[in-house]
Amino acid sequence: MVPLLIVNITSAFNWIGFFFALKYLEPAVVTAIMGGLGPLSTLMLERIVRKHRLPAYAYVVALGVLIGTLMLVLSSILGLAGVRAQSHSITIIGLFAASAAGASQALNTIATKQLGELKWNSTRIMAQRFYLLLLIAAVLAWTGPSFSVSSAGNAGSLLLATVFGVIVPLWILQKGIILSEPFTVAGMLSLAPILTYAFQVFDARIHFSTISGLGCVVIVTATGFNIYMKYRKDLKKDMLSFPPTDSH
Repeated sequence: MVPLLIVNITSAFNWIGFFFALKYLEPAVVTAIMGGLGPLSTLMLERIVRKHRLPAYAYVVALGVLIGTLMLVLSSILGLAGVRAQSHSITIIGLFAASAAGASQALNTIATKQLGELKWNSTRIMAQRFYLLLLIAAVLAWTGPSFSVSSAGNAGSLLLATVFGVIVPLWILQKGIILSEPFTVAGMLSLAPILTYAFQVFDARIHFSTISGLGCVVIVTATGFNIYMKYRKDLKKDMLSFPPTDSH
């Protein structure tokens, strides 16, 4: 089944690119690039894959998110981000990895939606989306450090991150994709940078970055506009669905 194959391939690209990018870039920049490419990529994929034409405001939202993302990319290239890169080449590698993860996330969302339209539920998708990623991770672990963790404390932290940082959010995300339109999901995922930026305050290794904060604000503003326009559209649709009342 093609959608399931795409979900497996894009899941591998998404997670590997995400963790690789985090090694070299500020977390808010990574989530911004991944979330920022989402709406724009989803616009194109909706037209190509699902033959859906989105409303005009969707293009405004995608442009706004892209502008905010470019601000965060610029902060990394100029060395103004929260994480100071060792060289421009390392920054470019991190940006490329985050971009690959973002583009694959958009395609993953479309393929997940197709599985939902085939009556797959979130649990079934979760159970079958990581075959390729598990294989690649096993090979990397076998040829790299090892499969073990250094201490019981690290094992506990890894377990918590796995359950509450991966399994639960992914299950909820897939449920949202099934119940919503892919562009709406992509827009909501664009809120991730501002949340990440806020949590960075608690990490002493990450410096304060004004331009990163401004980029996050631009992205959130565009996302808020998307939510507002979607609400107006749904409200208008609901009003039109009620027949006029007879006053006589």
